[in-house]
Amino acid sequence: VIRPFIPLQYATNITDPFEANVSHGVDADPFLESLSLVQKDSTRPLNSKGFRVFCACDPQLPSGSSRLRPRCWTRFWDISLPHSGRNVWFHLLYDKLPRCSLLHRLIPSAWPELCPLCHHPSESMDHFLFLCPEKLTAWTSIWHTYFGEHTFNVDHVRSALHQLQFPRIDSLLLTLDPEVIFGLALLGIWRSRWLFSMAFLL
Repeated sequence: VIRPFIPLQYATNITDPFEANVSHGVDADPFLESLSLVQKDSTRPLNSKGFRVFCACDPQLPSGSSRLRPRCWTRFWDISLPHSGRNVWFHLLYDKLPRCSLLHRLIPSAWPELCPLCHHPSESMDHFLFLCPEKLTAWTSIWHTYFGEHTFNVDHVRSALHQLQFPRIDSLLLTLDPEVIFGLALLGIWRSRWLFSMAFLL
């Protein structure tokens, strides 16, 4: 695969010499097509800008999540959270938060894909965060405690966690900002989930 890229002077100076291909006529289209970087019937070559745009859009992310705009990142770093809370949220934003489906993909023999709390067949990111009935109960309780004037909807939680779009708090009695409430709730749910899993595995 890499032989066409090895210069002629080095092709004979290795333990397994070969005749170098000096034409450099390498057809990378099959490789790029397998990565969905180019279409088979496309007449335009892939340029560096097209490659960057392709890499920026991640099809693995849930539909509700997108990379944060720079302004949102500034807001994220300004949230008054403990380091552990910011760390969990950061991993969530990059779809790297440990959950059974992700761990099963990496180490199938050690991690089953199903949710250990409700035994749902696949613990997706949304299921891990709030669709599991146990966690949905926690989010509903948190929502009614702090955002009672707004109707609870899972999409509101998704938007807050993935896009930093928080509901407004009209009550003057609350001293916590909405982003702090969501960050601490996320940390608490994440910790509780893994404490349960570790106790179950031991």
